[in-house]
Amino acid sequence: MKKIELINKAMELGFEDVGFASAESFESQREILASRKDEYSWLLSKGTDIFSGVDPKHFMSDASTIVVLIEV
Repeated sequence: MKKIELINKAMELGFEDVGFASAESFESQREILASRKDEYSWLLSKGTDIFSGVDPKHFMSDASTIVVLIEV
């Protein structure tokens, strides 16, 4: 599907806006999480890997783009 087709379909379905981002790791977010580790201690104590979420390829190894849909 081409980008413009995706945008048109999203608008047809009632979304307010559509954005696209690279599926590369969000290293700046990793740094923020690390600096605020105390705030997430309750998650860490339950064994949650809060850092896996900053790398989209952790969930979809062949991803190249993230599609963001905005609904108001």
